[in-house]
Amino acid sequence: MGLVPATIRVAIDIKPGEDPATIQPESHGLIPVAILSSEAFNAPAMVDRSTLTFGHTGDEHSLAFCSGAADVNHDGLPDLICHFYTQQTGFDVGDTEGVLKGKTVTNVHLEGQDEIRIVR
Repeated sequence: MGLVPATIRVAIDIKPGEDPATIQPESHGLIPVAILSSEAFNAPAMVDRSTLTFGHTGDEHSLAFCSGAADVNHDGLPDLICHFYTQQTGFDVGDTEGVLKGKTVTNVHLEGQDEIRIVR
């Protein structure tokens, strides 16, 4: 029986500044997601951007690009901002949270959730 790898729980902010984030599943746009840093976790330095998945289950390969670091929650720490293709996230009516998954540059799993509101 193999060991289950540890998972780092990370704070994320879907569509920073919008609470809860409103998502229109038919949109051909992008959904910005901030991976928030903490004293123990430097998101821009520690996240392997190529491993990020985001959406209904967190397993959706919807990454468009990461645009870099910004302090979205004004705590003095740099947060990583990534953008995901809305139509590839698998969101549907009734979904109440978005899930982001990925790995760190040292191959440790990470996962975060944030509240969303689906609109048509």
